[in-house]
Amino acid sequence: EIVNLKFELSGLQNEKNRVLEEQRREVNAELAKVNSGIRTAEESKRIVKKDIDILNAEISKMSERLVSLREKYKTASAVAFDESSLVCPYCKQEYPTEEKDRIKSDFEKNKNKELSDITAEGNSTKALIEQKKKEVEQYVADIDSLDVTISELTSDKLVFEKNLSEIPSTVDVTGTE
Repeated sequence: EIVNLKFELSGLQNEKNRVLEEQRREVNAELAKVNSGIRTAEESKRIVKKDIDILNAEISKMSERLVSLREKYKTASAVAFDESSLVCPYCKQEYPTEEKDRIKSDFEKNKNKELSDITAEGNSTKALIEQKKKEVEQYVADIDSLDVTISELTSDKLVFEKNLSEIPSTVDVTGTE
């Protein structure tokens, strides 16, 4: 009879240990999911930070280009018509009035085209800078969101770790009735 009772006790203990092991397995599975989520969010955050660095470098480069274009515009704008171009370099006589008008007109046309081209490139560059700044703002918001996710997942992780530590690894049924 004692052997049967010990056998039953052993069976009860094995069943309780199996239940505890199943609980530990479930909590460990949830903990693994949370850890995976944390790693994924941290990797995403690292990638986004790298993208921000790249965008900031591009913005800096484009800003330098904008400064260069402004200087180029000032220089081109300051160029004045050279009256000596109205004189033939070989015979040193002034060109006829029609030729002078054409030369002056060509000069103004070329100057205006150059200024227009510089302005167009400057406006395009400025628009790109603004677009890149908006992308950076979005990425910063993404990082804030990822930080919240990481914080929430870290809290979940602590809960699962606490739950896991509260589940005994084995059960002792010898003190039960």
